[in-house]
Amino acid sequence: MRRNAVVTVAEVTTAVEPRATDPGPEPQSEARSLWRSLKKALAPRQVQVLALAFDGYGDKDIATILNITTDSVRSHRRHARGQLTLDPTPLHPHD
Repeated sequence: MRRNAVVTVAEVTTAVEPRATDPGPEPQSEARSLWRSLKKALAPRQVQVLALAFDGYGDKDIATILNITTDSVRSHRRHARGQLTLDPTPLHPHD
């Protein structure tokens, strides 16, 4: 698990936005909007797993925090990916 990390199940249960480094006001607003859309599109447990993964936790750590198996973590991630339709075009295409 990450050093000095304290995560309670209540924090994860509310599925707050990931704590990734803040890139600035405009990207942060866009990220919040995207995160709200994800929360609407996915099951609560999928959101919890993705939020923890985004914060840098590995499958074993996520399983421990949520009291589920690593196979369940992988399953939630796989199903979340399957539910999301993402544009395959790179954000910064090479010229």
